[in-house]
Amino acid sequence: MTEITEVENYWDAHPSGSQWDISTDLVVRRTGQPEILPFMSPWLWKGKRVLELGCGTGIDAIDFARYGAYVDAVDLSNKALDVAGNRAHQSHLASRMGFHQGNLEDLTRYVKPRPFDLIYSFGVLHHTPRPERVLELLDYYYVERGTVLKIMLYHKYSWRVLSALVRHSRFMWWRVGKALQEHAEHQPGCPIVRTYSKRQAKKLIECRPRFKVIDIKARRFPLLPALEGLFGWYLLIDVRVT
Repeated sequence: MTEITEVENYWDAHPSGSQWDISTDLVVRRTGQPEILPFMSPWLWKGKRVLELGCGTGIDAIDFARYGAYVDAVDLSNKALDVAGNRAHQSHLASRMGFHQGNLEDLTRYVKPRPFDLIYSFGVLHHTPRPERVLELLDYYYVERGTVLKIMLYHKYSWRVLSALVRHSRFMWWRVGKALQEHAEHQPGCPIVRTYSKRQAKKLIECRPRFKVIDIKARRFPLLPALEGLFGWYLLIDVRVT
């Protein structure tokens, strides 16, 4: 079984966002993750073209469309996209949206090459076998000068990794990766879970010379919000193409 097939099987079994009923008001969903909406800023993209990489069951993609963006959204999981399509129809936004099933590392097979105003990916690239390949395709085919990328990656120096080290790895750092595969997501057994320091995240993204990281913030530390800037589980990364 290839690595990408393992990833596909995992997300087919556990589609991201499937815990929310199709009819759930998305504002209710946001109360549990208040950092997402300000990072997305969907109200800024009215009339613009947005590409979402790893849309899951469509929660963020639908928010962009609700605020007037034209959205192309890609996911590896057919089951997640079935839910996303149903949500789009129930929200009467399907005419503004296109959903595509496929591997991000072969993106040109599923999404017509053209520049987008915003490329958005929340918590996805750290689950892909070759994130560098995804960034390469974006650079060649989907951006132009001024395109904005908003990317969330898991933070290496976070409370979540410390918890995995203490509770599940017996302080053996080399076991943390396996512990995160079992405990980072809502369901165990995620095939790929990477974490990045701020420096590593910047290096990954700026491997494409035109991609300039404008800001990186650590967020999400529910128990101690005052420390989320240091030890938050999410790295929220703003990038501009020059």
